[in-house]
Amino acid sequence: MRVDPVKGASSIAHAVRHNTRQYVPDNVDEERIDQNEIFYNQDNESIMNHLEDRLSKVSRKIDPDAVKVMEMLITRSADADQVDDKKYFQDSMKWIEKKYGKENILIACAHYDEDVPHLHILMTPIHNKVNKKGKEVVSLSRKDLFKGGYHDLQNEFYGKVGSHHRMR
Repeated sequence: MRVDPVKGASSIAHAVRHNTRQYVPDNVDEERIDQNEIFYNQDNESIMNHLEDRLSKVSRKIDPDAVKVMEMLITRSADADQVDDKKYFQDSMKWIEKKYGKENILIACAHYDEDVPHLHILMTPIHNKVNKKGKEVVSLSRKDLFKGGYHDLQNEFYGKVGSHHRMR
């Protein structure tokens, strides 16, 4: 698993084009593109509308340099052929929905057209929290959402999902 910020509108647009295969990288087997699965929003307009809707819920003015989208990549080792990829990705999505909120997922795409199947998830780092004055606010903060660091996140994912699919 990997989680990275997607900074800026052009990077978000590029990630969407890549994930929906509007842009096809050289390592893709074009004969298998139709095996890919797209969850949630299917097109650029609905993805961007969903993002704008989520951002409108944030309580404070959003800094222009703030990270508005995070991309999570879930994969498996190339030699884990015994894994039922569809079930693994479905269980991964259930975990992500529960942990980060289904409403924050902009798009999720399972790619079966490359050597190793993998799942891309674009999501907003928006969550409810209580501010210093004790008031509940809607916050845009990747640091708050991913507290504990990526090592802890990977361990949690392995315990809740990976271990049930014979991942190492």
